[in-house]
Amino acid sequence: MRGEHVTRQRLLIAGVLLSALFYLLPWGQQLDMTTYDTLFLLRGTKEVPRDIVFVAIDEASFLQIGERWPWSRKLHAAAIDNMFRMGAETIALDILFTEPASPDEDAALREALAAGHTTVLASDIVTTIDDRFEYESILEPVSTLRTPETLIGHISTPSDNDGFVRRASLFLEDHPSLALQAVRAYAGQRCCDPLPADGFFINYYGGPETLKTVSFYQVLAPGQYLPPDTFRDKLVIVGVNTTNSVMPNRRTPDHYPTPYTRWGGGYMPGALIHANIAANLLNHNAIAFLRPEVVAGAGVIIALVFWRLTIGRRLRVRILAGAALVAGILALAVIAFSYFYQYASPVGLLLPLFAVFIFSPYYDYLEATQERAFMRGALSNYVSPQVVEMLDRDPASLRPGGTRVNATALFLDIAGFTRLTEKNSPEVIVEFVNELLSVAVEYGLDSGGTVERFLGDAAVIIWGAPVAQDDHAIRACETALKIAERIQEISVTASERLGAEVSVRIGINSGTMIAGNIGGKRRFNYTVMGDAVNLAARLEGVNKIYHTTILIGSETRRLVGERFVCRMIDRIRVRGREQISDVWELVGVFGKVPSVRLNCIGEYAAALEHYQAGELGRAERGFARALGFMEDDGPSEVMHRRTQMLAQRRRENRPWDGIYNLDR
Repeated sequence: MRGEHVTRQRLLIAGVLLSALFYLLPWGQQLDMTTYDTLFLLRGTKEVPRDIVFVAIDEASFLQIGERWPWSRKLHAAAIDNMFRMGAETIALDILFTEPASPDEDAALREALAAGHTTVLASDIVTTIDDRFEYESILEPVSTLRTPETLIGHISTPSDNDGFVRRASLFLEDHPSLALQAVRAYAGQRCCDPLPADGFFINYYGGPETLKTVSFYQVLAPGQYLPPDTFRDKLVIVGVNTTNSVMPNRRTPDHYPTPYTRWGGGYMPGALIHANIAANLLNHNAIAFLRPEVVAGAGVIIALVFWRLTIGRRLRVRILAGAALVAGILALAVIAFSYFYQYASPVGLLLPLFAVFIFSPYYDYLEATQERAFMRGALSNYVSPQVVEMLDRDPASLRPGGTRVNATALFLDIAGFTRLTEKNSPEVIVEFVNELLSVAVEYGLDSGGTVERFLGDAAVIIWGAPVAQDDHAIRACETALKIAERIQEISVTASERLGAEVSVRIGINSGTMIAGNIGGKRRFNYTVMGDAVNLAARLEGVNKIYHTTILIGSETRRLVGERFVCRMIDRIRVRGREQISDVWELVGVFGKVPSVRLNCIGEYAAALEHYQAGELGRAERGFARALGFMEDDGPSEVMHRRTQMLAQRRRENRPWDGIYNLDR
């Protein structure tokens, strides 16, 4: 059985590890990227950066200017002059000027580039693939346009396997990107340090229409189209935004899918992607991406911890717990992504958890089948059908050996049993004992208790084991009152039939006990042991001293609260036990005890305080007043006689501690 248990564990752990491996493979990463894109949709559009302006070479500009591409470099020079005059701080041109134009055009553009603040020109890396070799060449701006203040940055836009652009490549073969050069020129060389060597995930602010955009033709006539502060203290990125390719060396438009594209956000021009990267660098809000192997490891740990915590639980509980955990992980992922720019893959965290749900039914089925057979064979002879049913639903609550439990033990004994045996035949005695014990068994099992054992005319019933019950003390007290009431009814006719009075004594105590299967290899019983059990047995016998029916320990009294009327009888020290015990009488259910008895109890409580304080005269009078309310009250009568006797000893100067020591 142990070997099969280990095999089941290994199968489940293997399933969890396989799910984590799947996440690390390309299929899992593709699923992860879809989830990543979804978070942009859930987050929505972020607040647009105010320090970046995109100047679009768009269809409207082609229509207004009326020229085919490439435009005269004098137009670019005029646009640059106007933007610098309107206060632009840095201008980055996502336009390739790799070939010389006419001398006057190049001179005009060079003069515009040198007249203002820092400008950034674009370079690109072109890959030539042949049957015999693969060669990369760098396309840089023509030398006639460069000035000492002009920086150069590459405009390559690397994409993932699905073609989506999610990552920023700040360096290609030690060549900085256009966005990085623009930000360094705008905010200082060290503004972005330390830089991630392998780039970062772009925190897109929205779709193509999100960032502030101005058409190129408007820059040529700013007084007609633009407010005076359009470019003041701004970083300006100029680039193409057309549906058709106008750039040399490119057969397709310079547009790329981004996370917003998946949900209908349209394709984004490369220049706008660079603008988003620049905004991330300026505002230090790029997406921090937790490494996949770290996420996979965390997912495995979460799944295995969840499995260990919920193993053996009901399916309904596990589903609810699993749903709550999944919802919590998703909620944290959305919050971390939206507000803290952190991405910990929900796919990597949840796939191992889903593996637990997939493999758990098989594991649970085998576990339940084996343990159910063991449980029924071990308990069917001495626990209630209700308990067996509960154990059948929750086999993990029963294990061979002993375990610590918080439980309540009830000891019941028939009072005056010796006199009954003297006056009646064995057949009559057995029939009568069975009748009384059947009452105890019936009420005990109905309340969810377990009949731990029979000892001749006595019985022991426990609550809280083998199945845990939070209200074990309340169940025991309710059962005791029902047993006492029912046996009192039986005694009316049984006393005449048997020739002796019939009653029971009950002792109840709660606390920590050792519960389990105790015995030999061929024969064992489910039982409870410990100091709390021993005290319950002693309390049953203490009833004879105080002429009571039900006595409970102080821990039981604490657990039941105000549900029952309880009377503190005395403070005692039983034989073989140094600890002092407060003994309480279980009188009845709160609200159902007659007022005359409550008055008697009140007087008794006041007298007991005087007694424990050593004020024996006042105590004697108090117990006498209690007897005035109920002359047959056993505890009041016992304590009244005791105070009279102890008063004489006090006159002999004997020591006093208010504790009654029992010799047996």
